[in-house]
Amino acid sequence: MAAARRIEWQGVDDPARRDAALVRLETDGLAAAGASVADAWTSAWSLEVGPGWITRRLAVRTQGPGWARSLALTRGEDGRWTAEATDEGDVDLPPPGLARADDLDRALDCDLGLNPLTNTMPIRRLGLLRQRVPETELLMAWVDVPSLAVVGSRQVYGSSDGSLTLGHEVDYFSQDRGFHSRLSVEGDGLVLEYPQLARRARSGAG
Repeated sequence: MAAARRIEWQGVDDPARRDAALVRLETDGLAAAGASVADAWTSAWSLEVGPGWITRRLAVRTQGPGWARSLALTRGEDGRWTAEATDEGDVDLPPPGLARADDLDRALDCDLGLNPLTNTMPIRRLGLLRQRVPETELLMAWVDVPSLAVVGSRQVYGSSDGSLTLGHEVDYFSQDRGFHSRLSVEGDGLVLEYPQLARRARSGAG
């Protein structure tokens, strides 16, 4: 079994936010658990990714003074996504959970909001570290943090720009938010810097 690595990121959009994860990378998937702390909320999560770098299950809990939420998001063998959510206390946030499962029918990946780890799956599955890949549109099960609302998100990954250093940078677009970024990544697909969101603060053995 591969050894786990401890990784930490610091927020760029919010320097007070810190994200920490223990990540075990396999040949064709990963297992990870982590936590985040911001000024108004905290979160704890776990992630299981199976063969083909396809999400199996994401479990998340967020909480702040006087409220707490949880989400268990699962992709079945048939490709259908299901979600179980709880909501405690009073806070001005959208309701947690998945409103329309049909919106995720083509999705292979989850995308945990504000967390650079979940960029790893499409980067590895598309082979962006080994070769130049044209822009490829993917559908993600995007989890808003801290609300834990789940929606479909159209995202584009690619490495077609000739100025890219192969294996170190990939292009990322959010079609729905009109957002573009160039991610700096390690050779194993783990993000070093996500401009406007987070940058690596620490990496080491678990």
